Order: sequence, then C-alpha cells, then structure tokens
Amino acid sequence: HQLDLDCSIGQLESNRDAGLFALSCDDLIVRVIDLTTKKVIRSFKGHSSRITDSCFSRDGRWLFTSSEDTSVRVWDLPTARCIDWMEFEEPVTSLTFSPTGEYLATAHANNVGISLWVNRAHFGQAVIDKAATGAVRMTLPNAGNEVDSNVVSSDGESNSDEESSESNNDDEIYDLDGIIKEMEGLSYADSLLKLSGHPVSRWYALGQLDLIKERN
Repeated sequence: HQLDLDCSIGQLESNRDAGLFALSCDDLIVRVIDLTTKKVIRSFKGHSSRITDSCFSRDGRWLFTSSEDTSVRVWDLPTARCIDWMEFEEPVTSLTFSPTGEYLATAHANNVGISLWVNRAHFGQAVIDKAATGAVRMTLPNAGNEVDSNVVSSDGESNSDEESSESNNDDEIYDLDGIIKEMEGLSYADSLLKLSGHPVSRWYALGQLDLIKERN
C-alpha cells in the first residue's frame, strides 16, 4: 500500500501493539497512521522548529514529540489534543517513555547525561482532563549534590581529615532500626517522589545492611 503526502518525512515511530505509526514531517506536523485502514487518523501541529524525536506510550494513547524549539509536547490520541507542553533550557535530541508508564527519559543538546522525569499522572498526582494552554518551564536536574572533600575553613585549614573522621563515626552509629522503620512506614505512591530528597548515604547504607548489622 502507498500513502502519498504533500511533504517529506523526517522520522517514523511505530507502535506495533496499537497498530499505529507516527510520521514527523518537514512541515512540522506529526501525522499518525492507522495500519489497518492505511489512513491518517490524527494530525498534530504545534512545534515551531524541526522535530527531533517521538515515541508512543505502550498502550498507544499518548504520543511524545520533541523539537529544536526546546519543547516537548504530549499528544492524547483519543481526544486529539495536546495535554502537556514543556520547555527546556536545551533542545531535546532524544526521548523515550518507560513501558510501565512511570518515567520519561530525555537527552539534551550540549549535555552528556540522561534526565528522568516522573509521570505524575501514573502516581495519581495529576489528572489529564484538559488541553495544555501554555508551556511549563523545566530545569534540568543536577547529577548529584557532591561536596569537595578538601573543604577549607575560614582560618585556612583543611577540614578533610576531620570530616573523614566524622564520616567514619557516623557509619559506626548509623541508626539502622530507624531506617528500617521509616522504610516500612512509607506508602508506595506518596513516598516515591519524596525519597529523592534524602541524603545519598542513606541509599548506600541499604546495600550494606548485613555489614551494618554485624557492626552494631
């Protein structure tokens, strides 16, 4: 079967389970094709520059598109509207949506890392019931809050040895029972986002529970 369009196709993304594929065209319109009827069932227009990548959600309900205009848009196929619109500091060069629907991963120009974004609708923290009317400014997350080990105090002396000693003492008196109690009391949906605010050392300790038990 041959489908004739009035413009060139820059990218193709398919969803075999839903029987759909999306065509990112040079006229900045994303066209969704139904493999059964061999017809265009949706046309999404909104980006102002070349479309860099696209991906479907696993169930084929949502289509994610990124563009050199630094935006990412989320299109809802059943309602044929844009339900989310994000803008970043740098253009998104590649994106993918997790099969379980929890996260969106993006790669950005002039950045070597991969950023993960939580799908709040998946955890019941957002309701998608209307079209997006404006862009939401997004800030790329930091790789981590690392502190220089050779910290110099106000009197010019290095605190690295002192902090190393304090760190060793903290390991020896780590409140293991408190950690376990806190983990048991956390609910899945409410705490998954909040846990990211805890110190990194708390997560390192979870992998050394047997060793900590022996120490205590």
